[in-house]
Amino acid sequence: MVKLIAFDVWQTLADYPFNLYEEVLKITKLPMTLQEFILKKGEAEVSSSLNDKDRFLEKMRIMGVKDESILEKVSDLYYEAHSNIFLYDDVLETLINLKEKGYTLAIITNVDSYAQERVIKLFPDDLFEEIIASFEVGFKKPQKEIFLKLSKGKNLNPSEIVMVGDGLATDIIPPSELGWKTVFINRKGEICDKADYNISSINELSKIF
Repeated sequence: MVKLIAFDVWQTLADYPFNLYEEVLKITKLPMTLQEFILKKGEAEVSSSLNDKDRFLEKMRIMGVKDESILEKVSDLYYEAHSNIFLYDDVLETLINLKEKGYTLAIITNVDSYAQERVIKLFPDDLFEEIIASFEVGFKKPQKEIFLKLSKGKNLNPSEIVMVGDGLATDIIPPSELGWKTVFINRKGEICDKADYNISSINELSKIF
């Protein structure tokens, strides 16, 4: 029987008002696809002493953006995106309902502190028992260590834990390999055959659990 339900955040519970990376790529006109941009941004090494926004801008410099006027536009976009983070309409009611049913709720997310500060304020303080954020624990999905960080010390069988997320490689495959149940969410109705359940809206969880 499922006892603990863990959630990804971005494109699962919350989102920016626009795709930040797509807009940055348009402004910078870097000669790469969106996926290449995301990969190269992740590979760029910058000082951990910088705040998150400055780290993002430094990564743009490493990737070839030298024009300060363009970097200023990127900075404005970064601020606008993070100032307007929103929860999908069905999220709060569904999660509160699941908690009232007796499920323990948690978050496992790849996020920086700048975004984390803003998104966590959108939830009631006592909604999640635990929040596992990559910038705090030193592991990132799809590394299994970030999932084990949640389950460690809990007297639960793997089959009693569910992971809900929108990423096959990051949210479905790793916890499945650990024996967890998985729920794939895709609001466009796409199906993941590696997940135990497929949903197109968070409120469908109330029909499963």
